Amino acid sequence: MSHPGWSSQQLAEFLEAISAVADVGTARRAAVDRVAQALEAEVAAIVNDRGVVAGVGLDPEQVSSAALAAVREGRSKTIELPGLGRCEAASFAITGQADTSLIVARTGQVNFSSEELNVARGLANALAMAER
Repeated sequence: MSHPGWSSQQLAEFLEAISAVADVGTARRAAVDRVAQALEAEVAAIVNDRGVVAGVGLDPEQVSSAALAAVREGRSKTIELPGLGRCEAASFAITGQADTSLIVARTGQVNFSSEELNVARGLANALAMAER
């Protein structure tokens, strides 16, 4: 996954995906899809205190809002997801959007690397800038 220039390539592909659409809702769907691909994650979602705003790889109706909140608020690094079981998870605040975060999760016991976490944080910040 990681090679010289990998993080720059991920950012460029992300910006291309979200800038190619005309509205915020479609941009958010493109963003979570691109983040999931970049991090080889089964799940990526934009989540706020009301629930899932946009997501890929999960059915918002079947995911515990308490479990999402625990990851979003940094109280948990795992989440139990229907059909996937226990997943490693990480959350990144989307700057300027109160209580809104980008959550990524993948199956297995493989933690996200520090490079992957930095890329995801950068993508969350890029999304915040694109939505201004």
